[in-house]
Amino acid sequence: KTQEELMEKMSKGEFTLRDMYKQFQSIMKMGPLNKVMGMMPGVPEYLIPKSADDEGTMRLKKFMYMMDSMTDAELDGKVDMHKKYDPKVESRIKRIARGSG
Repeated sequence: KTQEELMEKMSKGEFTLRDMYKQFQSIMKMGPLNKVMGMMPGVPEYLIPKSADDEGTMRLKKFMYMMDSMTDAELDGKVDMHKKYDPKVESRIKRIARGSG
């Protein structure tokens, strides 16, 4: 999907975890995160911490590991995962946590 299509989905509230996963994959393919941040217009070099690469990459990977443990319905936003005190939501959270390490 193009960036324009993704922005359109975001503006309509239709951006899913699957879309986010694909964006994370694209970012990871671009190389170290500090270099990616350096490519952003208007971001001065002194604002990019040297440790941003390892730390940021690990954060993205952790999110991706969590998403790897989700079902297609969860990734596509077809499941309400925000209900408090719902036993189904609690079991989902535990399953995802176990699956992501």
